[in-house]
Amino acid sequence: MLGRGSGINGGRGGSAYLSDPDHGFYGENSIVGAGAPIAVGAALAGRYDGTNRVSVAVFGDGALNQGSVHEALNFAAVVCAPTIFIVENNGYSELTPIQDMVRVERLADRAGAYGVRAERVDGNDPQAVRNAVGAAVELARNGEGPSLIEAVTARLVGHYIGDAQLYRPPGELERAKQDEPIERVRRRLLTAPKEVAALEKEVDEEVQLAYERARAGTLADPLTVREFIYD
Repeated sequence: MLGRGSGINGGRGGSAYLSDPDHGFYGENSIVGAGAPIAVGAALAGRYDGTNRVSVAVFGDGALNQGSVHEALNFAAVVCAPTIFIVENNGYSELTPIQDMVRVERLADRAGAYGVRAERVDGNDPQAVRNAVGAAVELARNGEGPSLIEAVTARLVGHYIGDAQLYRPPGELERAKQDEPIERVRRRLLTAPKEVAALEKEVDEEVQLAYERARAGTLADPLTVREFIYD
């Protein structure tokens, strides 16, 4: 992200090439919906290498209109791949309200056409998401195939830096900030304010340390620009 040669992507391409296979993270990419078929492939690999792992693909509501996602859903269902598709429905596909793009109210209902188990959850409730994903993982590991989870949430920032978000109704963003996951959990934990404050301080320090360490890294060497490419 910072163009440092010490970064896991060698300073190349920013978030589009963020990956860490050693920890089971097969990578970001800049193609909308492209992670879905990759996740199915990773799930099938787990079947053949004996790891019994479950693969998870996370994408937005707009990506559910991509052909690659529908192909992945169908193929995962046919081969009973242990894959979980999580749709973050934040109400907007870039700058367009999702209701202006699809006719169904519940995006989760679209998975039924492929025989994929699906459910809709409150994406701002960490416990609800944890329960839904946990159940889907258990089903996948028991050989019952893929699941799709529609997590309904709200976007707290614009789609890009400088996005004035004039397409959002007045007051929508302010309401969303009061209902976002961290704020909601904080309200639940008000009985332990000291513990919450200590945890937030610990996390802030960890993030700051990581940022300083990254900034201190050496910039990528321009002489290596032709590495990892094919002529």
